[in-house]
Amino acid sequence: MTSQKIRSSKMLSALCLISLFTLVFSCEKDDNNEPDKKNEKDIIVAKSISNTGNVNFNTFNHDLNTTLDAEAEFNNDINGWDSGLASVEMYAIDKGRLNFKLPETYGQGMKANIDVSNTFGYQLYFDVKFQSGFDFSRGGKLGFGYAIGRGVTGGNSIDATENHEGGSFRIMWYTNNGGSTYLFPYIYHADMPGTYGNELLNTNQFNITDNTNYRVRLTIKSNSAGNANDGYGKMEVSTNYGTNYTTVWEDSNMRWSGSTSEWKRKITNIYFSTFRGGGNSDWSGSLGTQSIYFDNLKWYLYN
Repeated sequence: MTSQKIRSSKMLSALCLISLFTLVFSCEKDDNNEPDKKNEKDIIVAKSISNTGNVNFNTFNHDLNTTLDAEAEFNNDINGWDSGLASVEMYAIDKGRLNFKLPETYGQGMKANIDVSNTFGYQLYFDVKFQSGFDFSRGGKLGFGYAIGRGVTGGNSIDATENHEGGSFRIMWYTNNGGSTYLFPYIYHADMPGTYGNELLNTNQFNITDNTNYRVRLTIKSNSAGNANDGYGKMEVSTNYGTNYTTVWEDSNMRWSGSTSEWKRKITNIYFSTFRGGGNSDWSGSLGTQSIYFDNLKWYLYN
């Protein structure tokens, strides 16, 4: 066989191997239905992913304004923590806490994802306190919650109910016409009514005030199949650091995601979402930037 034929034969073999590898890889990716994290704009490649976390903010006094700052503080991979609104306090009366400086304009604040091991059940809790004289205005999203699958939020109800991309479990504060302010669960799921999340505020609420410590505990277990209503969700609030809790909402018939893909039914991120609003100026405050304090965040597996 001539040298030219040998080279041609080797090139043909190499091309066949490449084609075979591409075919196998593509099939595995389609079957898994999990996004390529290198290309997914809302989920980044994890340097550290854990199914447990305990963040007490008992570090040196510093700003917590960039993703790198936050990753060092949370000891985990984070996406979206670039707002210049947060710092860790060590010299305040309640030292060792996250001071989140909330702007008065609606829609301004932070949405950030803390990457966690993708699984079907988690429980988390965190402490929260609104500064003295806080302007609650009409309401807003608050603190730490969960992203299921792609973490559907922002009025994208079709992605939850028809496209089955996932869901989310967060909390809000809200002020009614009588002036009372309360916390309640705010969820996106496969069977949600309406466009902007399922606001469970009419029968599921916990009254709050400024300058008071609250501990919020959220429990989630996703449904076992896309057509199964066997998921679970629970929101609890304590005023004594978890010694006992008041159950605000509990549902054991949840279909968090209607997807046949396990990944789109799993909890993929701890979702920090804190801002005023709401979609118009009715949700804005009137007293300038004010502080919401967070502390003692902990998440762990729930079976």
